[in-house]
Amino acid sequence: MTIEEGMNKRLFSFLILAASAVILLFSSCNPQPQTSQSNPSTAMSAGTTDIQDIRFTGNVTFSTVDTNGNGFFEAVVADVEVEILTAGDYLVTGRLEKNGETISYRPTFETMLSSQANVSGVPGIYIVLVAFSGEEIFLSGENGPYDLCLHAIGEKSHADLTIPTPAYDPTVFGEIGAILTGVSETAVDEDGDGKLDFVEVALDVTVRMSGDYWLQGTLSKDSTSIVHTSDIFFALTPGTHTLNLRFPGLPILRSGLSGPYEGVVSIVNDPGGHNIGGIEFMTRAYRSTRFSGLLELDGRFNDQGIDTNGNGLFDILRIEFGAEISKEGIYLVSGALRNPSEPRFVFTDDVQMTLDRGPQMLTLEFSGALIRDQELDGPYQVEVSLRDPATYDELDRVLLGRKTASYRATDFEPFGWAAIMLTGKFTEQGVDTNDNGLFEELRVEVEVELAEADFYEWSASLMDINDTTIDFDIRRGALDAGLTTIDFVFHGSKIVQNGVSGPYFVKVLGMFGQNGSNVVAIQAAQTKPYDFSYFESSDGTTP
Repeated sequence: MTIEEGMNKRLFSFLILAASAVILLFSSCNPQPQTSQSNPSTAMSAGTTDIQDIRFTGNVTFSTVDTNGNGFFEAVVADVEVEILTAGDYLVTGRLEKNGETISYRPTFETMLSSQANVSGVPGIYIVLVAFSGEEIFLSGENGPYDLCLHAIGEKSHADLTIPTPAYDPTVFGEIGAILTGVSETAVDEDGDGKLDFVEVALDVTVRMSGDYWLQGTLSKDSTSIVHTSDIFFALTPGTHTLNLRFPGLPILRSGLSGPYEGVVSIVNDPGGHNIGGIEFMTRAYRSTRFSGLLELDGRFNDQGIDTNGNGLFDILRIEFGAEISKEGIYLVSGALRNPSEPRFVFTDDVQMTLDRGPQMLTLEFSGALIRDQELDGPYQVEVSLRDPATYDELDRVLLGRKTASYRATDFEPFGWAAIMLTGKFTEQGVDTNDNGLFEELRVEVEVELAEADFYEWSASLMDINDTTIDFDIRRGALDAGLTTIDFVFHGSKIVQNGVSGPYFVKVLGMFGQNGSNVVAIQAAQTKPYDFSYFESSDGTTP
């Protein structure tokens, strides 16, 4: 290849440099002097070196590459002239240094290959192209000129050359469309009630290329994740921007872990997709108790067994507790009762309540027959959950600070003839609703026998092998007496998000009729051992 031909093919060669599988790293532009095998008295040094196989002539030209025309250079390309003295195959590697510190040693930012080129042929003059990542140059923050350190390797010997680059400005380089350059954070009391509602993080972003970007963030304490934000979308134009990301205070409060917290924010160029950069930070030393919850206990508590038919056995266990509600609204309120030493639970029905902001007394009633059926002795702990009636998303969950009296299971009225019975039969299947080969839904049908026709409500949770709740479904409908099935539909995207393969379990099934019949089952169904990758994620891709 002639010098002119090498220049014309520079851009093409830059694109294929990463194809080489050989990685050679060397640590300094100034190697120790070495002796040629054929002439022991001739020492090699930086600069033009004569050896038996290959030598650098000392002629090097530099150019910058901006392939997408956004005004930022993706790379520096060095056109290096070498002379092959003995026909063969040779490898030329390079790196940029400044005061002995590496500036760049890769051709592109997102490769682990080193900056290198292969050259083969008969004796003669050749041009090899060695590229260096513009993003690495930018991240170094060092102004040029840099030292270009070249190393040529032959079968029997090698050569070295150090030569300065032009005085490049690192701020005009870069390969990534947007980068996070700075961060600050503060906790905000939005409603002025003296409680912190969220931690707001302000992020400085330098955008090189217009496009759609998403921010993801996590706050942790000692490697324990406390709160994670969903993908927050921004359409950004070139320039400098300040973007705000909010971490809600409720998970911080419920974690019981005080700061400082370790924060990580990533910027991606598609939702849930490719991470193109990130930034780490530490928050202030916030106390977890300073953050606001939706339901704040005030210490008032009372439990009472209720005997509705005067036979000396309790039909209901009534729990009353005082709480301050931080946001008025309509909520589904439910409770879970257990003995801390037992794995069994008794649940209330979801009760829709209109709650005002401020202090109030709330009441939950647990079925005495269910407590007796579970053979659950006290004292009991009660956990309270608030859900959104429209979406059934859990808004808050809190464990009441006091236990009940030491009831015995036999203090409660047993079940009579069951108005609702689970037969133990069920069917389940993954459903591909859009024919793309992935399941958008997991559908489960559970057989029940009903003593009477009524309008019923039934609900259940889908849980993994670690007893982690994946999804929750609640349904209603008019059902006839006799054998029938009740159905549940769980979202495939939530199975993917959970990231744990099956089998999955339908647990905590509750069914209630308007005439008062009810049943609760700890486990109602078990699926096949699905791999979570069989299901479709929220963005329509395979995990």
